[in-house]
Amino acid sequence: MAAAAPPSSIARDVALAPAASAEGGRVPLADGPPPAHTGGFGEPTCHACHSEAPVNPPGGEVRVQGLPAAYRPGASYDVTVVLDAKGTVSAGFQAAIRFTGTERSGLSAGSIRPLDERASVQVDTARGVAFVQHTRRGTVVPEGPGSASWSFRWTAPEAPGPVVLHVAANSADGDDSPFGDLVYATSVTSAPEGSGRLIHGDRARGSGVVPYQRKPTSAGTRKP
Repeated sequence: MAAAAPPSSIARDVALAPAASAEGGRVPLADGPPPAHTGGFGEPTCHACHSEAPVNPPGGEVRVQGLPAAYRPGASYDVTVVLDAKGTVSAGFQAAIRFTGTERSGLSAGSIRPLDERASVQVDTARGVAFVQHTRRGTVVPEGPGSASWSFRWTAPEAPGPVVLHVAANSADGDDSPFGDLVYATSVTSAPEGSGRLIHGDRARGSGVVPYQRKPTSAGTRKP
């Protein structure tokens, strides 16, 4: 089994979107993307920077486990985001759970708490949205190349309404650049118990059976 690359050498490959430093310069993000990169409600995904391949190329997927089709208001659920893609050397993700189809559409629904050090939560107070995403530790692929996962606890809102989870994930090839990386995105919905299931989804699954072929690059090399 191939050894996973250390966090210090892979964090930039997963999150290269720049952010302003205190001095006004630009620095790479080592502990997750900027807010609002889930692909939901008009947001971009990781594809904003890691754009060499189309979103959801054949041979991989991101999926959500643990979010029920019908939830109980105030109940807690352990949710896991799983990324499977051949050639994944390091990985990252961002997700949010928001109300949909009501006057509260786009606002955070309930609360999110990470279950370990692989994930953290950042709150965009201007939008009223909490985003859960990878940390530096969370970029490591513990089982070896090909798969990564992150878990968090979602506590459903006491004032119920239909909700949607949007998630985007980055399968990075470990070359310390945004090139050769694959981005996957999906959405899952849940409705309060007794209200019926809300049908929604925007994942464009690849129809091919052959995984997307990453273009080989040497470490740190940026292709035109």
